[in-house]
Amino acid sequence: MTALLFFSLFFPRITLFFAWLSNAIPVNNVPFFFDLIGAIVFPRLLIIYYIWYAELGTGWMIAHIIALIIAKVLHSIDDE
Repeated sequence: MTALLFFSLFFPRITLFFAWLSNAIPVNNVPFFFDLIGAIVFPRLLIIYYIWYAELGTGWMIAHIIALIIAKVLHSIDDE
């Protein structure tokens, strides 16, 4: 589980794909269709939801929120 959380900081879509292939997605109540759409459209938010739902730790939640903010800031700078 730690590898999933660490690698998803840098490569969220790829990590979710490999976690799905190896059946390592945390237990959650999200239907598969929404898992698939979430992994494509907003993977970082889906991972943050997994952390919150499975109670995987506040530190990981904060790290992923910071990664989300950094990614959005870099994306907005890139658009200018």
